[in-house]
Amino acid sequence: MPTQSSGVDFVDKIFNFSISSGVVIFLLLFVVFYVIFSIILIRQLVIMAKSITTSLGGILKFLSIINLFASLLVLLIALSLI
Repeated sequence: MPTQSSGVDFVDKIFNFSISSGVVIFLLLFVVFYVIFSIILIRQLVIMAKSITTSLGGILKFLSIINLFASLLVLLIALSLI
């Protein structure tokens, strides 16, 4: 006969929170925020390129796009390891 699940199981899961799962959650949040930072970086470089023209504008934009793809790759790898 199946037993009914109560709120006690949920509370038990919360209090059995281990240090390793806390580290994993922290690292995932860090990577998500870094992806957001990379998106903001590209946006600001585009705005900068419109107002100030330099010979390094294209190189900086290229490097920021590589940075975004690398951060997305790290996020996908981190999510696949959970």
